Amino acid sequence: MLRWIIVWGVGLAALGAPRLAAEELPKFGKVTAEELQLTSVPEDPEADAVCLFDRGEARIVQRDRGFKVETYRQVRIKILTERGKEAASVRVPFWHEDHLFDVDAYCLAPDGTKTRLKAADVHEEPGEEFKSVQFAVPGAQVGSVLEYRYQLNSDHVRTLDPWEFRGPWTTLRSQFSLVLYPGFRYNIHLKNMPELQPEVRAVLLTDGGSGSCLTWTATRLAPLRPEPQLRNLVDQGSALLVELVSYQDGYQFLDFSSSWTTIVKEFQENEQRLDKLGARRLDELLAAHCQGCPTARDTLLALHGFVSRRLASSQRGRIYERAPLSQLLEQSVGTEIEKNVLFCDLLRRAGYPARPLLISTRDHGTVWENMVAAWQFNHLLVQLELDGQALVLDTASPHCPLDLLPEDKLVERGLLVDEGEGRFLSLKPPASISMLHVQSEAWLDSLGDLHASSLLRHEGYHALRARVALEQQPEAEFVQAALAGWFGQAECDSFRFETRDSPAEPLLLSVHYRVPGFAQRAGGQFYLPVPTLNRLSANPFPDPERRYPVDFPCRLTWSDDLTLHWPAGWSLTQTPPAARLQCGGLKLLAAAEAGAQSLHIQRHYQQTQLSYGVLEYPKLRQFYDQVVAADQGGLVLQRTAAR
Repeated sequence: MLRWIIVWGVGLAALGAPRLAAEELPKFGKVTAEELQLTSVPEDPEADAVCLFDRGEARIVQRDRGFKVETYRQVRIKILTERGKEAASVRVPFWHEDHLFDVDAYCLAPDGTKTRLKAADVHEEPGEEFKSVQFAVPGAQVGSVLEYRYQLNSDHVRTLDPWEFRGPWTTLRSQFSLVLYPGFRYNIHLKNMPELQPEVRAVLLTDGGSGSCLTWTATRLAPLRPEPQLRNLVDQGSALLVELVSYQDGYQFLDFSSSWTTIVKEFQENEQRLDKLGARRLDELLAAHCQGCPTARDTLLALHGFVSRRLASSQRGRIYERAPLSQLLEQSVGTEIEKNVLFCDLLRRAGYPARPLLISTRDHGTVWENMVAAWQFNHLLVQLELDGQALVLDTASPHCPLDLLPEDKLVERGLLVDEGEGRFLSLKPPASISMLHVQSEAWLDSLGDLHASSLLRHEGYHALRARVALEQQPEAEFVQAALAGWFGQAECDSFRFETRDSPAEPLLLSVHYRVPGFAQRAGGQFYLPVPTLNRLSANPFPDPERRYPVDFPCRLTWSDDLTLHWPAGWSLTQTPPAARLQCGGLKLLAAAEAGAQSLHIQRHYQQTQLSYGVLEYPKLRQFYDQVVAADQGGLVLQRTAAR
């Protein structure tokens, strides 16, 4: 569970340009014999690499009549396995307005050979919001120690970049130092490390003055590693964030504190500065797309369809910077945020009380409401009430119907940009359960080949996922990949999609296929698995231990209704066992009923609970083990008469 806390407000009152004495940092390039001989760590015996230390020092200096943040970072890593050589590929993201320089790196081989990084091998990659510096430390091999350092300068002093204590490798020591520039006052926020306390000591500044340094040190930290059905790694990290409150000297007092009301007003003022469509152009669009709509909902559907499907999405975009909306209409393409801004403006012009809703998408991390910072948001939705029902809408995807949000935008809270002070809204997950229903009829021939036809009905998020996948590959490849996932060597005879371009309707797929050698013959018997399409072949949670909660974005159901026929002269001697399993909101029901020359099988799997804590994980994993065992139950046919 994500836990942020405010530790305190801190500050000093003098001037200077502080810098820690050089000897207080581990000396760059001086690797100990113990580090070079290290082969494993008790905390993570199977580790591919281990971060020996990750040290950062941030300070504020006065430059060109203003203040800047100067951050120095130094990282040392030990490579333990071939896979650990991945640590030599380094990527450092940073805000596009900041400046990263003085990159230095080397690799020390077990035999003492040192290979240094060349300046020409350091590359800067552009980006809209974040740029990055990338390089590969040369000479990496098993047993090597690699080390790199750099400096990052920023003009943004209100909120310093978060210090992340944990990374992809086990970290033996992570340490962040903050030299408090006299006169500045900060709040210190800690995420998932409320017990961490700083060491406070006096330091001698380079100008001869004195200052104070706060140092947070954490040791023996487990790595941040992805797990199945993990919402994101951002919320699971352990971080420290420094937030500027004020600055005071003998001549001035500057208040940098903010509130969510301020964030809302800044957004509104920014929107007023950006290009907007005039009333005449909005009216033209309303007349073109909503004329003849008999009800308010029909108008809403027409506008949503126009913006989501007639205007293409290029990328997510940025909340505070966007192209003119006139350009969006001229080029018929824009960012997701630009499209939602246009949608909101059209709704308002049509008389709807639509308002922007700022959110952080699922992969971006949960917004901590006690820390006022606009950078916590990365997307904008549209909120309005219609017929007493609160709606939250998005036009990013042409495949998403009006009543569904894309899965990455299914979040719990959002900041409403209204005419008042702004407020956070609680957002409920979709109450409906999306179903994938498969109706199949299959025939087993005397050679053991399976001939089948299936009708797949994708509803809700099942339909959205399928339509998105179909946008990325031809229909035939989509169908063949699905058959291969179900049966391995299946051969598709024919298929047909219906309502593919109608997002509000279920997506239908009818497919006729063959599976050569589906049944294994031994003497006078056939052994074959149950040919349902939604069966589970492996536990989706293979690891016996879990570090983070299991998170499902939406409620889903998979249902199979299958009738299997076999040739005359054969009889059923073993029926797949019935199953009735449950773990919280996870359920499996399976049953089979035999006829003279056929078997009717029904399987229903339902997932309605969205989150499972770490303590619930053993039962969750056991449930899936039982589901796999139930789905692996097979049939046995016995020959009863000579052919």
